[in-house]
Amino acid sequence: MLCLDMVGAYDHVSHARLLHILKCKGCPDWLLKWVESMLCGRTTTINLNGWFSRTFSIKAGVPQGGSLSSILFILYNAELVEICTNPLLRTSSLAFVDDLNILVYSSSTAENCRRLERAHEKCQEWARRHGAKFSPEKYELIHFTRSRRTDLHKAVRIEGETCPPKAEVRVLGVQVDPKLLWRPHINSVKKKVTGQMRSLTAITGSTWGTCFAWARRIYTAVVRPTMTYAAPVWYATTSTGKGKKWMQRELAKIQNEGLRRVLGAYRATSIPVLENEAQVPPIELVLDKTVLDHQRRQQGTTGQQTVENFCRRIRNNLQRRQRQRPNTLERPNHQPGQGENTWRTLQEKWKQKWESYRRAHVDGPPATADLKAKEILKMRSQLPRRETTMATLVRSECIGLRAFLHKRRVPGFDNPACDCGGGRQTAKHTIMFCTKWDRAALFEGAGSQDYRKMVSTARGIRAITRWMISCGILEQFNLYRYQ
Repeated sequence: MLCLDMVGAYDHVSHARLLHILKCKGCPDWLLKWVESMLCGRTTTINLNGWFSRTFSIKAGVPQGGSLSSILFILYNAELVEICTNPLLRTSSLAFVDDLNILVYSSSTAENCRRLERAHEKCQEWARRHGAKFSPEKYELIHFTRSRRTDLHKAVRIEGETCPPKAEVRVLGVQVDPKLLWRPHINSVKKKVTGQMRSLTAITGSTWGTCFAWARRIYTAVVRPTMTYAAPVWYATTSTGKGKKWMQRELAKIQNEGLRRVLGAYRATSIPVLENEAQVPPIELVLDKTVLDHQRRQQGTTGQQTVENFCRRIRNNLQRRQRQRPNTLERPNHQPGQGENTWRTLQEKWKQKWESYRRAHVDGPPATADLKAKEILKMRSQLPRRETTMATLVRSECIGLRAFLHKRRVPGFDNPACDCGGGRQTAKHTIMFCTKWDRAALFEGAGSQDYRKMVSTARGIRAITRWMISCGILEQFNLYRYQ
C-alpha cells in the first residue's frame, strides 16, 4: 500500500474545473451558480502585529474549515479515486478528502511496487489536469503479508525519490502493521490515553477536584472513545481469540486505571466492583457493541455486499484447496439482526457477568449488593469528591483500616484487630460496633441502623462518609474534618 501526500489540497482547487465536475455529475444550474458565488470574489489580507497588507484576490481553492469544503473536495478528486481502482488489475484505493492510499496485491512485493509506480503515473496525469501537486518525499509504503519468505524490503521509485517500506503507517488515525496484528495501534492508543489520564489526574484527586458525575463523564466522553476509535477495523478483523484477548487485556488495564481515578479507589479493588460502582461496562463488551453497531449500519449497503462476496470467494477457494466440508470456515462473528438493540444486548451480557461474580462472592463487600444502575448513580450524584472516595472505600471494603492493610501485608500491620478489642477493624466494625466512636449523629443522619441499608442508599452513604471524615478515622481525609 502506498500512502500519497497532496500539497495544499484545498488551496489548489480550480474553480472552473470544480464547476465542470459538478455539472458532469448532474448538479442543477441553480446549485452551480450558488457554488460559484460562494467561491468567486473572495479576498484576504495579512495581519502582522497590527500591520495589514493590501487586499489579495483568491482565484483558486476552497475555504479552509468551510462546511462544504470537504464535500466539494471529495467530488473534485472523485476521478482520482476511480482511476486508482481497477479490480482486474488488483488495484484499489481508499481516500478521505486529501488522504489517498493505493492498495495493490499480487504474488510478490516486486510486482506490487511496479503496479504502484504505474498507478502513480495515472495520479500524476490527473494532477496535471486538475492543478494539484503531490509530494513524493512524504510518501509512505508498507507491505502486507504474514509469510516469512516474502521480501519486505522492496521499495518504489517515483520521480527520482525512493520510498522504502515502513514497519507501520498511519491511515485515518489507525496504525497499520505488515501482519495486521494491530500491536502498533494499541501501543499508540496507550500513549494517547496516558496523556489524557494525566489531564484527568490534574483535575481529580482522591479528596479534591471535580465530582464523580463530571469525572465519569470525562472518562466516557474523552478517554474511552480514544480506545474504541475504529474498533470495527482492528478489533472485528482479529479472528483469533488469542489476539482479541490480548487487546482486551491491554485496554482493560487502561480502563481500570481510569475507573480508579474516577472513583478514588485503591489498586486492590476488584475490577467488576469498579465497573459496577462507576456504571461503566467492561471494555470488551463496549468493543463488541461498537462492532455490532457498525455491522448493523452496513447491512444491505453496496460496500457490505462487496465485502461479503469477496469473503465468500475466499472461503470457497480455501475449501477447495483444503478439501474441507462447507461452512467450516464461516466467520464466527455475531451478525446483528434487523432492528436488534445492541445496547440492550450489552446490558444483558454485562448483567450475566456481574451476576456470575456475585454468586462467586456471596459474602462479598456491600458493593456486591443487588442494586439498579440508577440507584448506584443517584447514591453518588450529590457527593463531593472526598465523600465519593470515602463511599468507594467503604462499599468495596478496600479501605485503610487494619483488616485490609493486614490482608495486603502492609509493613507495620501484623494484627488485623481493632484497638477497641472488639474484632477485626473493618469498615462495618468501625461504623457499627467500635466503642471508640459516638454514633448518635450517624444513625440520625442515616435514618436507619441497618448496615446494609445504610451503605446502599443515598441518605445512608452520605451520613456514613460525613461521619467517618468528621471523626478522622482515616488520615487521608484529615484536611477536610468537619468542625
